[in-house]
Amino acid sequence: MGQKEMNSGGAASIINFSNTALGSLGMMIGAIGWSNYVEGLGYTALIAMMISISCWVVFVKKGYKLHGI
Repeated sequence: MGQKEMNSGGAASIINFSNTALGSLGMMIGAIGWSNYVEGLGYTALIAMMISISCWVVFVKKGYKLHGI
């Protein structure tokens, strides 16, 4: 299958683990004692977006190259 140069199985397992771990963390934060469950999930999503945008800005300013994108 031509996987001699790449470790696609390891990369897939890290991606799946990251999705599960971050999703679980987000649900735990969203379920903390907010006045409303939907409001807590909204704040959690807003914070996650702010962190993602901040990381993207840092990557662009520092000139990091992401292969395959």
